[in-house]
Amino acid sequence: MRRFQVPIEPRSVAPSGRQMGIPSGLLLAAAFGCRPDTGRCLPGDDPGPARAVPAGTPPNVLVVVLDDVGTDQVRAYGEHPAAPPTPTLDALAARGLRFRNAYAHPSCSPTRAALLTGRHAIRTGAGANYTVSGDRALSPDEVTLAEVLGGAGYTTAAVGKWHLAGLLSADALLHPLVQGFDTHRGTAGNLTDAVDGGVGLGYTRWERVVDGQVALTRCYATTAAVDDALDIVAHSPEPWFVWLGLHAAHSPWHVPPRHLLSDPVRDDDPVPVRYNAAVTAADHELGRLLDGLGPERLARTLVVAVGDNGAPPDAALWPRLRHQVKLSLYEGGIHVPWIVAGPGVVPGVSDALVQAEDLLPTVAELAGAPIDALALDGISVASVLADPAAPGPTLLLPYFDATTALHAAGGGLVAYAVAVDDGPAIVVADPRRGTARATRIACR
Repeated sequence: MRRFQVPIEPRSVAPSGRQMGIPSGLLLAAAFGCRPDTGRCLPGDDPGPARAVPAGTPPNVLVVVLDDVGTDQVRAYGEHPAAPPTPTLDALAARGLRFRNAYAHPSCSPTRAALLTGRHAIRTGAGANYTVSGDRALSPDEVTLAEVLGGAGYTTAAVGKWHLAGLLSADALLHPLVQGFDTHRGTAGNLTDAVDGGVGLGYTRWERVVDGQVALTRCYATTAAVDDALDIVAHSPEPWFVWLGLHAAHSPWHVPPRHLLSDPVRDDDPVPVRYNAAVTAADHELGRLLDGLGPERLARTLVVAVGDNGAPPDAALWPRLRHQVKLSLYEGGIHVPWIVAGPGVVPGVSDALVQAEDLLPTVAELAGAPIDALALDGISVASVLADPAAPGPTLLLPYFDATTALHAAGGGLVAYAVAVDDGPAIVVADPRRGTARATRIACR
């Protein structure tokens, strides 16, 4: 069973300040619209030939976060006959490890905080989404994966959706840099969140943030994110860490460019059809990213593709109902794809029970980055990546905010429903003391 640890004393974390030497002209290029001949934003997206890398260099790390995509939307999981085409993710699963029992939080911000900190929301305070009009943000006292890897010599970049700081919080537009990333290109929150007074925002009209500077762009958001990732890799020494937060397939469900789809989709098609199109478009662009790395660089890159939560209610696939998907603790809300491929990963399928908090310790171990001083809730599953049959963690602890969690009357305690290897249980946690007690319950 997972053990709660006494939290370490918080420390303040200053912005990294270690920039990656990306030419300013390239930073400005993506503020313009897409080129009609390619559908891409930047003048070129070929990272060029791979540089010579000294022996013993740790692997590059590419973490791709799919937005509102559960296991039933990825064909490699074989959970639903109506899943959209996802050939890139399927191929990644075929050459890597696919976790069958991977879980996240039921909404965006809590999962992203868990992935980056390796800690439960009961510690970080990220139990609910950070709203565009709010002043809440992930505390700079939290040590992120960017800081862990940056301390081990990695260059780091956050691309795409951030969603870990309300716009009224301190340093909101610079928050990724405050949390240890060398650079950020993307959005502060969702595409429809107006940072600089924009109206009618969506996938082809949105406010792009580059290290705190805002500019309106008309490039399809998924394409822009992949362009940025390729451009950053082209100008970064190895090893590098790229956090790629794709907006797809989060609302608004605008129809992607035709060249990204296997079948034509119309603006008036039902939401599930347009949602599936966004998934397929994201898969297509992920394929372009992996191809763009080139075989040598890709062979040195640990690729992690993970969902932040299940499909939204409007895109729920039968037999799951609207109340059994995103924003719920049903399987449809928290059961997510988690696929890993790259150095040290043995292809296969694992039944290990893993959760978002396990990303940081796993990547840190593979990168040789020290984390002994951190109080983490996640557990490294590097041993499972090396042997898909190896046992993994045995307790899942999903958490949501006070509006949906069950609170004990007057005691300030929080009760969580959990799944363990041999049956369900209830965990009663005391956030003031950082303690928890698990009690098994019988199925009826």
